[in-house]
Amino acid sequence: MRFLQGLPLLLAFAPCACGAPPEATPPRLVVLISLDTFRADALGALSGAESSPTPALDRLVADGVLFEEAVCQIPHTLPSHMSLFTGLYPEAHTVRPGGAPLTATIPVLGELVKEAGYTTSAIVTTEWLDPKWGFDRGFDDYRRLPHRPTYAPRVNSAALERIDAGNESGEPLFLFLHYYDAHSDFSQGSDNKLPYFAPEPLREGLGVSGDGSEFCDDEGNCATSFLIGTDRNRTQVSEEIRARIEGLYRAGARYLAEEIGQLLQGLRDRGMYDEALIVLTADHGEEFREHGRWLHSQTFEETARIPLVIKMPGGEGAGRRIDHVVETVDVLPTLAELLGVEPPARIQGESLLALIAGGERHKRSTFSQNSINAKKYGLRTDDEKVRVDLGQGTVELYDLLADPEERHDLAPEERQRANRLARELRRRLEESRQLAQELTRGGDEEAVTLTDEEKKALEALGYVD
Repeated sequence: MRFLQGLPLLLAFAPCACGAPPEATPPRLVVLISLDTFRADALGALSGAESSPTPALDRLVADGVLFEEAVCQIPHTLPSHMSLFTGLYPEAHTVRPGGAPLTATIPVLGELVKEAGYTTSAIVTTEWLDPKWGFDRGFDDYRRLPHRPTYAPRVNSAALERIDAGNESGEPLFLFLHYYDAHSDFSQGSDNKLPYFAPEPLREGLGVSGDGSEFCDDEGNCATSFLIGTDRNRTQVSEEIRARIEGLYRAGARYLAEEIGQLLQGLRDRGMYDEALIVLTADHGEEFREHGRWLHSQTFEETARIPLVIKMPGGEGAGRRIDHVVETVDVLPTLAELLGVEPPARIQGESLLALIAGGERHKRSTFSQNSINAKKYGLRTDDEKVRVDLGQGTVELYDLLADPEERHDLAPEERQRANRLARELRRRLEESRQLAQELTRGGDEEAVTLTDEEKKALEALGYVD
């Protein structure tokens, strides 16, 4: 195993005629954390609030490198995580609900980390990360927890037990942890009427009734079903109710952040935090009708923008904030370079290490896709975004510096600028589709069949429009 820790990070990437940096001891522990449905502005450092809503995560941000403009590829747990695991856009890896699992010839994250010499372990919390999609390839153990009202304490407990077992054996460990607590209601079969989970003390001041009946429609649809129904029927909801729903989500996000803080404290108690490599991110954000919908499907910033923090061993780059756009597919090549293994030849992400070291980023745009309407896409740069609907033939343009909430479509008045970015989007789309043909050529994987129980659970979670 090799790890780029032999020299200070900034020196490691400086031009040098003295040859490659020396071999160095790799980190004993690498932790990749995915917070499902965690908006970028749910993180204190990106919230703009005077008082941070996530103090338990502030120390990780201070100890790491924060990417302020990270973007997911698609706001759906399955294809978004597959982009995380492959470094490929969804149009290239082609893994979709109701479709085939990942083509066996496409390298996946667990295999790369295994090649670096790590014991690999994963703890996940949703059907969409089930091994049958191909996520478990390269993992020595891959565990999915059953649905219950909360996940974080169970994930933490299982993770620390796995770390303790690794300490006893002396093996270097790669740990992938997926937390579902910020997601909309997932307590199927219960009497819960709240659209988001939050412990009762965190609900104080939100104005939520004791029984949650305000989150039910006339047909008795509550919680996530209420959100789905009001979107489907285009039902108007009062600003008071909308604010309570968002308040519940943010309370739940604070709860999850506190639980992640408990995990990190567990690492400190074991003397493993400082030298661990920790990456924290999310698969997508969440919408509160900023642009007409609940849940997560569109390519606006509230859904597409996500947190991304990389804490290097020994505190390299601590406190650095990077405001260039990066994306989910960049995580895999970054980990590959850090762990000293070659990334797959045909990936669409780029390592972020040169950017962390103060270099310039060559790829200046990120690519995203609507999770419900497959003909809608988005492409953004550091300061502008286009949204293209290939079905309707429409193009929208937003200046994110002057209009960060994406309220004013500039395309009618700046058609040339909009068309230039739209052409770049279409080029990226065609490249992904061509790459998919090359990567999946000869693949004979059959479509994944969901059980009736899984279908009902996924519908209750808002994954059926």
